[in-house]
Amino acid sequence: MAILPPVGIASADEITREGYLTDSRGNVIRNSYDNCWRNGSWTPAMAIPECDPDLAKKDSSTDKNPTNADATAVPPVAPPETKEDSASPATPDTSPAAPIALRVETLFDCDKAILSADSKKILDDEVVSKMMQYPQINVLQLTAYADRIGSADYNLGLSLRRANTVKAYLVSRGIEEKRLEASARGEAEQVISCSEIKGKESCANQKLAQCLQPNRRVIIKFEAQM
Repeated sequence: MAILPPVGIASADEITREGYLTDSRGNVIRNSYDNCWRNGSWTPAMAIPECDPDLAKKDSSTDKNPTNADATAVPPVAPPETKEDSASPATPDTSPAAPIALRVETLFDCDKAILSADSKKILDDEVVSKMMQYPQINVLQLTAYADRIGSADYNLGLSLRRANTVKAYLVSRGIEEKRLEASARGEAEQVISCSEIKGKESCANQKLAQCLQPNRRVIIKFEAQM
């Protein structure tokens, strides 16, 4: 088995951080392994040096002044295609689906565990399609988290209801139940505290609720058979 690490959903940054989860100050949020959290729309083209230096695009200025050796170098000639090569079928794409994480507010209203029509489309695009495309994913782990608003027991129950709601929807879309595992962590592992925001701790405190958005999330991990 190969378990892919979780990543996260970012608040959109128009220039460099549109693929990453950021806090209210615009800083990229990192997990306990000091890795940047990515969102479900992340692609290698969105990589930034502080998070994915190996994937980030190289400075195009390095290509503006080629050396004489570069200018005169003759590109290697590809060997002629043989009859056997031309008859070989293309290798199918068997790479596992990229792991994703969905913030709860993209799936549920505050303090709710009912999927909206828009959230169903998100699950269809981000999860169902990948499960259908990659049959080698034999287990999909759904772990739901809540923010700190409310009691610890209530938040644990709320996050479990949300995880089970997502699981039930995926089953209704044709994903085998034996491939799905749902669990809840409640308000554990908060990624942002928002301690500087005053006022009542409730969904009615919109400034606090918005700041705590990164803590309300459903982490989806793909466990692929190698």
